[in-house]
Amino acid sequence: MFKRRKNRLYSERRRKNKLKWDKYTTHTVYDDKDVAVILQNTSLYTVISNYVPLKRKGCNYVSRCPFCRDLGKNTTHFVVSTQKRRYKCFLCGISGRHPTSFLTQYHDIPFSDAIRHINNYYHRG
Repeated sequence: MFKRRKNRLYSERRRKNKLKWDKYTTHTVYDDKDVAVILQNTSLYTVISNYVPLKRKGCNYVSRCPFCRDLGKNTTHFVVSTQKRRYKCFLCGISGRHPTSFLTQYHDIPFSDAIRHINNYYHRG
């Protein structure tokens, strides 16, 4: 019963985030070159640190996973590596290499909206 309740609350939170994103969408079309420049100039740490409080541990940053919520444990399974430009949760297995993949997984939005968000909020363009 606890798992069902948790999944329902999780899906409600995702639905609310989706509604927040709908009002920010615009109809800007980006070329492949523009997307490559945006991804190259955007730090993975900067994007993820706006959603998850990251702590430095060696050359990586660690935190509780924003996707699985660590099932109530106070352990840090979510690792962000700035040298390798990738993130991974060792509990639920979610991983990615770009800020857009994090935003598409976190907010459940398409790639084009993630590019728009990064361009508008991190590059002010």
